[in-house]
Amino acid sequence: MFFVKTFVHFIIKIYSIMKKKILIFCLTIIVALNSIAQKQFIFGSNNSMFPLKTTNAKYPSSDSKFNDNSCLVYVPKHFDKNKPWHFMLWFHGWNNNIQSTIEQFKLHEQIALSGANIILIMPEGVKNGNDNYCGNWEQANYFNWFMEDIKLKLRSEKIVDKITTDNQLIISGYSGASRALVQVMDFSSTTIKAILMFDAIYSHEINIINCLKKFPACKLINLHTAREACTTSTKNLIQLLQKQKISYLQKQDTGVTDAELKSNRILCLSSNLSHNDVPVSYNYLSRFLKASE
Repeated sequence: MFFVKTFVHFIIKIYSIMKKKILIFCLTIIVALNSIAQKQFIFGSNNSMFPLKTTNAKYPSSDSKFNDNSCLVYVPKHFDKNKPWHFMLWFHGWNNNIQSTIEQFKLHEQIALSGANIILIMPEGVKNGNDNYCGNWEQANYFNWFMEDIKLKLRSEKIVDKITTDNQLIISGYSGASRALVQVMDFSSTTIKAILMFDAIYSHEINIINCLKKFPACKLINLHTAREACTTSTKNLIQLLQKQKISYLQKQDTGVTDAELKSNRILCLSSNLSHNDVPVSYNYLSRFLKASE
């Protein structure tokens, strides 16, 4: 009888120990999966905008504004590599940088709210400076080489297993990001799925038209304030759209519905918002991302 009791006690003890180990194992798996599902890191690419590959006295690599090759990558918690997904590039404007932009424009929150299955890619441009020069990206190939660096990094971090032509680009940006958007429009060999402009249309209207023709399914949402430069460029863009017989919707931002955002390929939305409020008000980025899926 003593032997039986001892044996039973032993079995209970073993079960208790194993149960704890199983629980710890399960918690470890959950934490690991969560860390894969939500991840943010910064790495350097040799094909970033800066530092310049060639010497330019106006943009010396000794100046901190022109020597940062960093790129911020953010994988939202809801990202699922087994479903169709896309890259989202965001370019900041003047007097900003990739790290402060995340908080200032609430990019994490807006991406989460959209539910869009995307990976955010934010390359550093002119860091905390009043300039929208795009450095190396002003030349052909550098942007595409940069994207190859991104793809290699995503695979090495095991965020995705494979990348195909189905993984397209959503390019977006605010204010002085206009020039970077244009460089991508001109040189990208990856299909551009959507262009989301937040008070970021400053001339280059013909480049936008050429991009829309190069990628016939590409969506354009141009949200602009009453700034003279933006309103003038929007008028010029609309004239070109009319000349090319390309349909579009022109409307006040507060009156546009989600259905209209979804069903129209090209939208020019005027806004009474201040310039600084455009990227964060009314969750526009979230709504635009939903409309671009």
